[in-house]
Amino acid sequence: MKHKYFILFLTIINILFSDILLSQNNKTDNTTGIKTDSIINISDSSVIKHHNIRILQKNIISKSAELNDKDRIIEKLQHTKKIILIVGIIILTIFIILIFIAGKQYKKINTKFTEKNNEIITQREEIEEQKNHITQKTIDLLVLNKKLKENNDLREGLTSMIVHDLKNPISNIINLSENREITFFAKEMLTMVENILDIQKYEGMIMPLKFANISLKRVVNEAKSEISLYAEHKNIEIRNTVADKINVFADEEIIRRVFVNLLSNAIKYTFNNGLIKIESEIDNTNSEKIKIKVTDNGMGIKKDKIPMIFNKFSQIVAKNTGEARSTGIGLTFCKMAVEAHESDITVKSVPGKFTSFEFYLPVKIIENFSSKNNINENKTKQSCLNTEDKKYLEKIYNDIKNTDVYEISKIRVILNSVDEKFSDNVKMWKKNLNNAVYNCNFELYNKLRDEIVIN
Repeated sequence: MKHKYFILFLTIINILFSDILLSQNNKTDNTTGIKTDSIINISDSSVIKHHNIRILQKNIISKSAELNDKDRIIEKLQHTKKIILIVGIIILTIFIILIFIAGKQYKKINTKFTEKNNEIITQREEIEEQKNHITQKTIDLLVLNKKLKENNDLREGLTSMIVHDLKNPISNIINLSENREITFFAKEMLTMVENILDIQKYEGMIMPLKFANISLKRVVNEAKSEISLYAEHKNIEIRNTVADKINVFADEEIIRRVFVNLLSNAIKYTFNNGLIKIESEIDNTNSEKIKIKVTDNGMGIKKDKIPMIFNKFSQIVAKNTGEARSTGIGLTFCKMAVEAHESDITVKSVPGKFTSFEFYLPVKIIENFSSKNNINENKTKQSCLNTEDKKYLEKIYNDIKNTDVYEISKIRVILNSVDEKFSDNVKMWKKNLNNAVYNCNFELYNKLRDEIVIN
């Protein structure tokens, strides 16, 4: 490319200089011709008569002047032509330089364009390869999703069948067993089974309800009765402060199960010898609704864990709270049941202080509103030992003091020496101590042990 522009430049210069030289030769030829003609004319004038010599001389002078004028004009033209030629050469040179620079830029741009084009082609190939990979992965995921759905349907079907079939034998255990603990745990299992079945059946739907005018306090007491043994194991007081004659318009069976699940959950996360309260109050903004609160003074729930507690099979780990039996579906059922009653269940909690579940129910009838407390009849009754009782039990104090609550056999030997017929207070104290040992209730055990010390 460079050589082509250079040859073109030399060719143009050669043409222009050839033209200048040709013009110079023509000028010389013209001048010589004029002079020759003049000499010839002068030679010829010698044969002319003498009186014509002067006329000829004048004519020669006149022609010489004309030739001099023409020479000056020609010189000016030649000078102008030279200037034009030089300007043209300069312009042509600049033009060639610009073309040369443009050629270099074009080559550079073309190189970059080629590189970008190759890069785009490479990227397209990679995208196409990724597209094929994604397509294959999508197909694999669809196949896997189909298998998972089939497995999930199979698992849910088996779960439903197994759980449903468990209801009858559990009900038979409840009806036939005379052992209080066996009956309690059987009822607990039945509640779990019913929760699983209802959640599986009504998840994403509105639970059908059988509304009736029911006594709220009676329903709460029935729920307390179902979990009474669980409360006794941890010596937890359940205080029902619902008014004597508050009736609500709700599904009795569903609401009873809601209280069973809330109380079981509260017991699980409450320390030994704790307190659970069931309270009710009329909503100030809506007199047709009553607010119900179930509050415990247990370990509480961290703020970031609260949104998870209503999820299926989720469970906040309880440490140092005694027994912890839960499938994590009880609160899920409570949420579904309360929402079916066109309400919401909310949670307030301060870790280490309390947890409170609140929800609303429609009020049907309110009579003789009273805030009289109903203490849980299953809480361990206090044994009021008098001085004589303490003197009688003083003989076993040193043995009891040096024995831990988990040394069951040793404690039984010590208690066998205590005569329950000595007094009702001694009988009650012995019964309470046995319960504390049975449930490994350290706090209650230490408290009962210290009761026999004479101040």
